[in-house]
Amino acid sequence: METKKFLQTMSKSFCNMRAATELVDVILVFGDAKIPCHKVVLAGTCDFFRAMFVTEMKESRSAEVQMSEISADIGLTLVNYLYSGNIEITKQNAQDLLAACNMLFLTDIKKDIAKFLSQAQEFLTKHWKELIDTEEMKELQEVDFVGLLKSLDSQEDRFRYLQKWVRLGGSGRDDRFNDLVEHVTLPKCSKEFICNVVMDEERMNHPKGMKLIQKAMQALMLADQPTKSSHESLVVANRDGNAWMCSDNKTWKSIEWHAHESTYFSGCSSPEGFIISGGHTNYNPMPQCSSYVALVKQWRLLPNMHIPRFAHASVYYQDKLYIIGGMESRHGYVDSVERLDAKTMRREDLCDLPQGTSTPLVVIVKHRLFVLGGVTKVGHSKTVLEFNFKDDTWDERSAMPKECRRGAAVEFNSFIYVVGGREQSCMRYDPRLDEWVSLQRTIFPHMFGPAMVWNDVIIVCGGEGTDVIEQYCPHSGTWSTWQLKLPHSGHLRFLLKIKS
Repeated sequence: METKKFLQTMSKSFCNMRAATELVDVILVFGDAKIPCHKVVLAGTCDFFRAMFVTEMKESRSAEVQMSEISADIGLTLVNYLYSGNIEITKQNAQDLLAACNMLFLTDIKKDIAKFLSQAQEFLTKHWKELIDTEEMKELQEVDFVGLLKSLDSQEDRFRYLQKWVRLGGSGRDDRFNDLVEHVTLPKCSKEFICNVVMDEERMNHPKGMKLIQKAMQALMLADQPTKSSHESLVVANRDGNAWMCSDNKTWKSIEWHAHESTYFSGCSSPEGFIISGGHTNYNPMPQCSSYVALVKQWRLLPNMHIPRFAHASVYYQDKLYIIGGMESRHGYVDSVERLDAKTMRREDLCDLPQGTSTPLVVIVKHRLFVLGGVTKVGHSKTVLEFNFKDDTWDERSAMPKECRRGAAVEFNSFIYVVGGREQSCMRYDPRLDEWVSLQRTIFPHMFGPAMVWNDVIIVCGGEGTDVIEQYCPHSGTWSTWQLKLPHSGHLRFLLKIKS
């Protein structure tokens, strides 16, 4: 009898004996499955079992051997292989087989598995565009999918492929999106792709995803820095969410607004452009925050506030967004203070204000944060508070000498100027001496008229009943008006400058 035929006959006989449990002397336990076997066959075809059965290991004397690291399906497949020399490697079992073969020192079959995976990867890489629109995408195991992602040169293709694979896998794959998106180099995508595809992906709306988007946009902004110096533009927005930009000191152009449909929101400058937060719809407070990226003229969502609010104040300082006071209903004043870390996209609650305050004025002066005035449940306030960053407390400072109802405040040369409002105020506060000085009043009242520093002067814009822009020169102590008029005479929510 030929050797090959003899070995086939012997293999078949052992397989039949195992199936009939004839002369079996050990049981391999894979999970809930118990498989009767012959020690001599296992030892003769696998060095792992040979070492187990011919040495003084306790398993050599046991009727059952626990193989807890290997699943029942893989265990049965390997036992059949040890008896017959035949095995079927599939994309479903290849990775688990490889892990089991590493444990059992099955070198030959490891080579077969490696070859199978290599061929499968080559096929996927070559035909991935065909697979992306088929149900075969759904069957891809994560390890194969990651290998495929790494083989793709286009980062935009990687992101789209990731979206498809996660979506086809159902909710079971949602949690994997956050980790797998790290295989996509977002700064190598176009600005349009990030704004229109990445920012619209709901699974990116979490701290880790926001951080990746932020880093990508910052890298793209640096890469696209113009050779000439950036131009600063004025931006104003009214309480109904209409916003305009002026880049030439002559005309205003409307800014396409976002889905944040509310009124009495707050706005502040940021390195990317500006951030708006909160607001209300029919006095239902909103928790949303959005950032306007001026370079690409697109919006991106930020994590929601812990407490929905409107008529509050906000300021961006050292990569952190501070949300202060506001209202939660028509008569409900908020004392809450929140801080959003723009790097980690995590929010934290800070020490509450001494009392709920709406429309407070907020100014940063040399690493010191001040909150001035506003409205409380007992009326308009002249209180001045300073936040103690070290102790997370609020310290009271000298009160404003007069009320400034619905006015504005800015920092100029380390002083705080409170301007406008119904009283046509102009007051200067010295934080070093904790002293106030009253100055020449504005020419027009500017109720709900925001202010800012522009080209070494202070400007205050519009407000209820006026479209006038006034400027105050701190060096001469005088007010004058601009020829440029505002596009809207009424309640304005913010005034700021951005690089355009």
